[in-house]
Amino acid sequence: GGTATGVGVVTAGESLYAIRKAVFEDGLLTMAELVDALDANFEGREELRQTLWNKIPRYGNDEDGVDGMVRQTASWYYDEVECHNSPNGGKIWPEFHSVTFHVPLGMATGAMPNGRKSGEPHQTGITATSGCDRKGPTALCRSAGKLDLTRANAASLFLTTTPEAVAAADKCRKFSDIVRTYLTDLKGLHVQTNVVSPEVLRDAQADPESYRNLVVRVAGYSAFFVELDKKLQDDIIRRTVQPL
Repeated sequence: GGTATGVGVVTAGESLYAIRKAVFEDGLLTMAELVDALDANFEGREELRQTLWNKIPRYGNDEDGVDGMVRQTASWYYDEVECHNSPNGGKIWPEFHSVTFHVPLGMATGAMPNGRKSGEPHQTGITATSGCDRKGPTALCRSAGKLDLTRANAASLFLTTTPEAVAAADKCRKFSDIVRTYLTDLKGLHVQTNVVSPEVLRDAQADPESYRNLVVRVAGYSAFFVELDKKLQDDIIRRTVQPL
């Protein structure tokens, strides 16, 4: 047997939803105009890109329309993986656990209808696109909980917060309650956390000698932050810091 690591399910689902909403429902532009903008990597079409990025509902905010499209995209992926066997004839299990593949695969992916520019990273696992989950950790968990994870071998959800946010006992308890609810009531599979501020990470980029012992969770493993490739460092810095 074996596993197949699905990368970019949120990117794909959001993009399909953006096509449906912007082209077919709201009539903001034609499909041909959208294709031209994507081919040009939104060059000269920044206003359109900002509309797609900020005005179209995004996964991670408990919005049923876009969450449903991400769920459907995951289902199509399950169906395709389950059609195949491993070289030894065993079952292949689909999963959404991107490790670091979301960065290099993003570099090989062109512009997308959700406003993502060519070469930018995909999201990690089933976490929202960085900066696009704007309604807090509960909404993010509710969006992830709408996916059918009974068919997945693994599906990583990333929750990032700051040391100050969990310094008090009541805040720490709230954070643990959110994680527990996602894993039990919403049938989540896997939560990964970083408790570090973006400011500290930027300082570590600028002055690595002073942060040699700074360990972060990447995606499926932990590593010394200053030893990571800059593109991966930037991706970790961009991840949404969840308020509590």
